[in-house]
Formats: sequence, C-alpha cells, structure tokens
Amino acid sequence: MKILTQNLLIVFAIFSIVTNSDGQSADLQKTIRYFNNLYGADNLLINGRIYMFPNYQAKRNPFFYGEKIKNCDIIINQKTFKDNKVLYNIENDKLIILKKINNNRLFIELNNTLIDSFIISVNPNINIKQTSQILYETTQIDKFVVKKKFIKTDSLGFCEILYQNNVTLLKKYKKEFQEKISEETPHGMYSKQKTYLYLKKDNKFISINKKREFFKIFNFHKKEIRNFMKKNNINYGKINDFKLIKLVRFCETFLLPSNY
Repeated sequence: MKILTQNLLIVFAIFSIVTNSDGQSADLQKTIRYFNNLYGADNLLINGRIYMFPNYQAKRNPFFYGEKIKNCDIIINQKTFKDNKVLYNIENDKLIILKKINNNRLFIELNNTLIDSFIISVNPNINIKQTSQILYETTQIDKFVVKKKFIKTDSLGFCEILYQNNVTLLKKYKKEFQEKISEETPHGMYSKQKTYLYLKKDNKFISINKKREFFKIFNFHKKEIRNFMKKNNINYGKINDFKLIKLVRFCETFLLPSNY
C-alpha cells in the first residue's frame, strides 16, 4: 500500500470529525466509499491535497474566467457527479473542488488521472446576440451561462471540445504567472486568459492558431477553402468559435474519416 502523505492524513482527520454531521458530509462519505470500491483505498476521487492558492497576492488570478466559484459536473469512469462547486486553475491544469464542512470552506485539488471529463458553467460576459450563435454540440446557453465540456488528452491536458465528428476541434485555455516586479505589481501578475486551437489528426493534435497552419492540413484544397471563407465573410485572424466550427465542417469533407 502506498504511503499516505501528510496532507492526506489531514484530510482524513477532518473527514473523521465531521462524518455524518450533515447531508454534505454524508454525500462526501458516499463518494469516498464509491471510489474506495472502484479504485482501492489509495485512489480516491480526492487525491489528498488541500489546495493552497498560488501567488495569491499577485495581480489577477490563474483561474478559468476568474475567481468566481463555478458549477461543474465531473465525469469519472462514466459516472457523473453533478453540481460541484469548483475553480479551474488553467496555469497548472487542475480542477479544484469546494467543500463546506461545519461552515468551513475547504478547497481540495482533484486527481487528474481519475477525471475523464467535466462540464463547467461560466458567464463569459460576451454579447448575448453573439452567444445565441454558439449553440453547437457541446455548448448550451442557459440563463446567460455557457456550459463548456472539457475532455482529458494525453499531451495537452484538459481541452474544451468545440466540434467532434470526423475531425475533433479543441480549444486549450492557459494563463501564465509573470514575475514582473514593479510598483503596480509588487508580487508579480498572471497573464490574461489565452486560447490555443488544435485539430486532431492521426491521433495527434495539430496547432491551427495561424491560418497557414490550418491551410497546411488541407494543402490541396486551398482554392475551395478561400472561396468558402470569402463567401461566408470569415477572417481567420479574427475568427470566433461559431465561424471556426462552420469552416471545419466544410473542410472535413476533404478528408477521409478513417484518417482520424
């Protein structure tokens, strides 16, 4: 059996104090029992690490669409754990779950190896008219909240699925900590949220952040693609999700499904 870390012992100590003290702790115990049976006592949903907020005095934060707590459904081994309260750290690709125990807030870092996918709800503060156009397979609009589905990949970590058919279109979100010490940022700062686009081909993830990268995949059909982009008023440098999905749907007809 693996040696339990000090943090894991702390978590178990907290759990033992609050066992069956309220409905939330009962749910927590039920979750733990489920993963004990499924993976063994050393491979719980919770990996034993109490989350310590990194660079908490820095300007900005490392979280997906800010530090506001978000609702999230987490899928593990095809079982869905609904309505969790989470933060998603896109600096180090970690999902952080909030548990309230005896009126105390406890943030726990989940074990990435156990997570198949998750669906996180955000309010990205974008124009509602534009938002209504982004009703595709993996994004739904509900009371001005966008639900984004993330899957785990071996090389890129968690990525949002934008489109999946004969090809898979993915978006990766990232923030970076910058040690820029100045009068305005004495404790450093986090970058603004950045996005990176990928297309899955031959079980590899190919960057398509630049137009030349995208055209390279469809090298023998540049003329048809340019005509399509012109007809649909698509500027690749300023492309949004809706138009990108429309473009990928058109281009995938040039590729054999067996190549993906």
